[in-house]
Amino acid sequence: MLASANGVGFYSDMIAKVFGDTRRNVDEVISPRFFFLSQLKPWTKKLKHIINTSACKQTQKRKTMKTRWFIYLVVALFSFSFVACGDDDEGGTRDNPSTASDPAGTIIANLANNNWVNLPGGGSIRLNTSNNLEVYNNGSQEIVSVGSVNGLSSINKVPENGWSREVSAIPGYGYIIRCVKSSSYDESSKTRIYTYGYTRLYVVDWMTSTTGGIMGCTVKCQEWTPANK
Repeated sequence: MLASANGVGFYSDMIAKVFGDTRRNVDEVISPRFFFLSQLKPWTKKLKHIINTSACKQTQKRKTMKTRWFIYLVVALFSFSFVACGDDDEGGTRDNPSTASDPAGTIIANLANNNWVNLPGGGSIRLNTSNNLEVYNNGSQEIVSVGSVNGLSSINKVPENGWSREVSAIPGYGYIIRCVKSSSYDESSKTRIYTYGYTRLYVVDWMTSTTGGIMGCTVKCQEWTPANK
């Protein structure tokens, strides 16, 4: 019994030393620590639940953002495709001018440098040595650029200003030439009233030599009656 008691005392001292206290017996040292751990376990479960819930919310949020960005991307691509198709339907582009839907009466002409070509709406035009489109300088013709267009059909409105005798020739650009057909003097306004014939013109591309120099340009033109005149 003494040996047994001594054995218990020995183990009690060893356990007490492990838990950091050699002055108290096993029950005094171990019980409070296990009581603390037993009380801590429910809080550990709650903390784990909170962490898992937060992680799930963050994951769901990321999935939602990815879904939204995917939808935005699909809509943007669809819109771009729609616009591109719309341009082709309207009459082609400089890169693919053969697909242009030319209106009735369209004439294709090559403007070689400094060679005059008669226009269907009256007057004449040439590509001069400065690579400008120049109308015949007799005081009755003017030309204006309407900027980048998809073909003759896209030229549909006569601007009020910007008219001159020559403008830069740019492939893919549209132009309007007006030629005086007749004129009359209005007594009430004290101004001269002009009646014009109109030609709309589209520069298809440059004509180049074997060395790459510009020899002229290919154009499409048509006699035209604008709706706003």
